Amino acid sequence: MSMKITVFTLLLFGLVLARDAAGQSGTRTGSFDMQGVDELTLFVDAGMSITITGGTGTNLEYTYEFDGNKLAYERFFENFNPEFSRSGGSADFNIDFPDRRQKNKTIKVERHSLELLIPASLAFRIESEYSTITINNIERGVTVLNRSGNIQLNNIQQGLYVENEYGNITVRNVDGETSLNSRSSNIIASGITGLLEIDAAYCSIEMDNIDGEIGISNQSGVITLRDIRGSVDVTSDYTTFDIANITGNVTIGTKSGKITAVNAFSLEVSGMYTSVNARDIGGDVRIESRSAAIILENIDGRVGIEGGYLTMDLKSIRQNVLTYTKSGKINAHNLKKGFLFEGSYTTINLVAFEGSHIDIQNQSGEIEIETSSLFEDIQIENTFGGILIALGSTFEGFIDLTTMYGKITHDLPLQKDTYSEDNNTIRMAGEVGSGSSRMVIENDRGNIVIRQY
Repeated sequence: MSMKITVFTLLLFGLVLARDAAGQSGTRTGSFDMQGVDELTLFVDAGMSITITGGTGTNLEYTYEFDGNKLAYERFFENFNPEFSRSGGSADFNIDFPDRRQKNKTIKVERHSLELLIPASLAFRIESEYSTITINNIERGVTVLNRSGNIQLNNIQQGLYVENEYGNITVRNVDGETSLNSRSSNIIASGITGLLEIDAAYCSIEMDNIDGEIGISNQSGVITLRDIRGSVDVTSDYTTFDIANITGNVTIGTKSGKITAVNAFSLEVSGMYTSVNARDIGGDVRIESRSAAIILENIDGRVGIEGGYLTMDLKSIRQNVLTYTKSGKINAHNLKKGFLFEGSYTTINLVAFEGSHIDIQNQSGEIEIETSSLFEDIQIENTFGGILIALGSTFEGFIDLTTMYGKITHDLPLQKDTYSEDNNTIRMAGEVGSGSSRMVIENDRGNIVIRQY
């Protein structure tokens, strides 16, 4: 019998020791009268899981829950003594824990949470450092100052301001000016009405259903924008952009990355090594890039592209296209108005050109043009490359062709024509029919071929 009692006692003592080492838990609740208060500030000096919910009552009601080892329990739970003070319409709720860290002692925390139920009809501010924060249903604006931890906010009225250096930020359904500031995080914003500004460093940013202007400053990450009813202005150096359904202007400044844009009012890009793929743009497109691949389709406005080493694939542009590059390749289909190029070492291929005028000044490269309708004017100056023009409609007007160290071939019924050949230079000019179109081509060290089909 004594052996059995001894074994049982040892087992029980072991369980008590195990519980003491593994964890101690507790819950504390309380409330404070908030009548007449329209501003509340919460100060928390320790990392916690904090949930704030706005309700219809007039009290501040709190629930504090803790689970951790003995050292943690003694430091946090036993010293949880919130201070509530008020001055006029402002109130402070302060939670301050003493610093009792001991050398070679480990504090373990399994649960450290605070839930507040406060009146929804007030302005709320929280200052903490390493907390996970969730805030719902506040009607007069929210300010969050935190150093590290995930933050979620939902149903906030009259504006939102967040500083959180490290930790994800998720914001949904905010009415009013919104400012989000972070150093490294994933930022998600949805259902925002009003100006939205983001100041970040190394963040992935995702936004949708925004009714207002957007300003973003970032250094590196992925930015995704959907269903924005307003203009977008972004500066982000090393970034991949995915943009769709923007009713306003889109302005992007970047150094290196990739931009995909669908259905925006207009697009302006300034970058060094940034590829652009854009379609269904209702206004103008302007792109400056040192070296990139550019794809544009179904653009209603003017297109201006300038860079050092560019490849361009253009399709269905309804206004003038102005391009400049030092070296590259241009493929264009169904241009509706005009095409102007100035540069060098560029191959140019225009297919099914429906516009009125072409003006090309190129120092070296092959040029092929296929027209599908009558045009007003074609002027080309080129060196070191052949020129081929295929006319898809009957040409009538004036023609003037000059080549140096090349040949001229055409099948046009020239009238009042002049032909000269002198010192490796061939010039051919004349009129076809009674139309007013004009074609003037000069090529140095390259052939000129004009065909009508």
